[in-house]
Formats: sequence, structure tokens, C-alpha cells
Amino acid sequence: MKKLLSVALIVVLVLGAGVAAMAASLDSRTLPVSLRILPFARVDVPENLDFGEINFADGFARRTAKTNILLYTNDNVHLRIDSAGWDQPKFNGWQNWVSYQYALQSGNILSWHAGSGHGGWGDYGFNFTGAPIVIPFEARFQATAEDWWEAQAGSYSDTLTITVTAR
Repeated sequence: MKKLLSVALIVVLVLGAGVAAMAASLDSRTLPVSLRILPFARVDVPENLDFGEINFADGFARRTAKTNILLYTNDNVHLRIDSAGWDQPKFNGWQNWVSYQYALQSGNILSWHAGSGHGGWGDYGFNFTGAPIVIPFEARFQATAEDWWEAQAGSYSDTLTITVTAR
């Protein structure tokens, strides 16, 4: 009886394994899974960059206002900064009182005068690093002893537009 049960059990196991093997080999497919991440960037800047109060009685040395621009990106990008221009013409234009500059990853400095812009093409970009990119930024103000009286005392402002595009 034991022998009969053992033989029956072996037959059931062999048949069961054969059926399972046949079921598994009837069809087999693969399903590729993919995705595409699109370029994305975010720029963090301070709420305001302020030269503070300028008193010409203290002299005419260059005053600077410095900050860092933080660039978060998942791709190589171009960065362009445009100045809308100050509401005082003496601050705008080539060799006038206000200019801006920022540093590229290479260490090269891009500078331009208020009322214009720079960057956004060619090698003026930033490469993907997998980490936030810190961009040193500086605004510079310098009146001269020869023309300081050409701008009336008061408050003035400019607006900078920072545009990031994929390269």
C-alpha cells in the first residue's frame, strides 16, 4: 500500500511539473518601460537687490550690490539677463553710472550696462551638474565728480528679467 501510494505520488508530481512546464512555455513576452524627462529649470533670486543710500559727500567710489542667483536645471541651459532700464537716463547706457555682471561656470565674467542685456546664446550658458548652480551676480553704481549733479536726489529702480532656455 505504501509502495502504491509512493508511486501514485511520484506520478502526480511528475505530471504536475510537466503541466507547469508546458504552461510556462506556451508564450513569453517582454514589455519595455520607458519615459522621457523634458528640460526644466528654476531660478531663485532675492526679492530685492539694494544699493542702499548713496551719499556723494562720502565720495564717488564704485558701490556694489552683490548676491547669488541659484539655478536649478536638469539640462544644459542658456541664461540671459535683461535690464528694463532705470527711470533716470544717466544710469543707463554704455559708460554711464550703472552696470551688471555675473560669472559663468568657466569663471568668465559677463558684464553689460543698464538698459540692455547679455547672454542667452553661444557659449554663454551653464552645463548640467546634477546640483544647484550658484551664479555670483553684481550690480555696480559709480557716479563721477564731473557729473554727479545730473541726477536729481530721489529713489530709482530697475527691473531685471532672467530668462533660462534649453541649449
